[in-house]
Amino acid sequence: MGHSSGACTSTTKLPEVEIKWRRKANSIKNALSRGTAATAVNFVGGGESSFIPEAEYRARVAEELRQHLEAEVRAQIYAELFEQQRDAGKGQGSSD
Repeated sequence: MGHSSGACTSTTKLPEVEIKWRRKANSIKNALSRGTAATAVNFVGGGESSFIPEAEYRARVAEELRQHLEAEVRAQIYAELFEQQRDAGKGQGSSD
């Protein structure tokens, strides 16, 4: 919050739906700050309703974030296992 994505030092990526929302909100904010009289807001939704309750939105964002974090943890575990296997036996003499 309060900085651009280029200045972000966090290693946790925002969910894609949040990134899209922030892009649109910032484009509207920037257009208004430039003095643009009217700003077009285009929203393309799918399904029966374009809007969902806030609780459902938060649940979707949380699920996306959970999946992303699980993937990061799995990647870290695999990297550590690979390193352990690579280093196994080093400095312990002949393996025959």
